[in-house]
Amino acid sequence: MRRSLSIPLLLFAALLAWTLMTPSSTLLRSAPPPAAPQQQLPDSYARGVVTAQYDDSGQLVSEMIAEELRYFRPRGRVEIDAPQRRSFGVDGNWVATANSGVIFEAREALRLNGDVQLSYTETDPANDESAEFRTEAMVINLADNTARSLAPAVAWFGDNRISAPQLVVNLDREVAVLRGGVKSRYAPPR
Repeated sequence: MRRSLSIPLLLFAALLAWTLMTPSSTLLRSAPPPAAPQQQLPDSYARGVVTAQYDDSGQLVSEMIAEELRYFRPRGRVEIDAPQRRSFGVDGNWVATANSGVIFEAREALRLNGDVQLSYTETDPANDESAEFRTEAMVINLADNTARSLAPAVAWFGDNRISAPQLVVNLDREVAVLRGGVKSRYAPPR
């Protein structure tokens, strides 16, 4: 019984002696630096892309134009350079442009980033109804065709300039709602 107890005690004493005699710089080594994250390569890459969406009767509903896009299948994400999305309605057309964008497949959403412009023009050239909205970030819900600013927005309706913390636009109904501390300024033509 004494032998079985003395071997673990002897090993413990040797480990303790080694710990006390070894310089602390050797014992307390810093963790190696973390490896740099690897850049994930896209599953698909394309340049000069144009996609179109049609309704059940064959009418063109919308189209997306991009200088470049990168598709990442595992994340369900499409990164877009210089996106332009057009929505065609009965009374008018919407065009959204930005420096970059991301399509999130699961949410059916397009996020536009950097110098975002959303403009509306009437289909009838005799009717001069137009509007322009600008912001730094916007999300377009592709399922219900609505747009929402993620940053303060400025709108121009003819000679009127309106700014607001948030903008929501129903592209199908052609209705824009400005929310928050809305400020308006009329600038007559000269």
